[in-house]
Amino acid sequence: MVSAYGAITGALSMYFHVTLMAPHGGLFVMSIPGAVQPIIAYLLAIISGTLISAILYSYLKRSEVDASLNKKILNYASLAPIKKRSIFKFNSA
Repeated sequence: MVSAYGAITGALSMYFHVTLMAPHGGLFVMSIPGAVQPIIAYLLAIISGTLISAILYSYLKRSEVDASLNKKILNYASLAPIKKRSIFKFNSA
């Protein structure tokens, strides 16, 4: 999932022609004056990559949790037979 975040952020940074004077450093490089140009596009790329990655992760994790939950429910249902009970009691005379 981290690779999806990096790919999206990198692609957007290239699209916006962001120049980063440090080889790496992320948000910490922004504190150096003139190290990141244009700074707004750089922030937009990071935020967009993070949001898209989070949405993708939550979607994939949800389907995994749903499958696990369905499996547990089916196992529980097969282990505990349902007893049929009547809520009405009839007296036989």
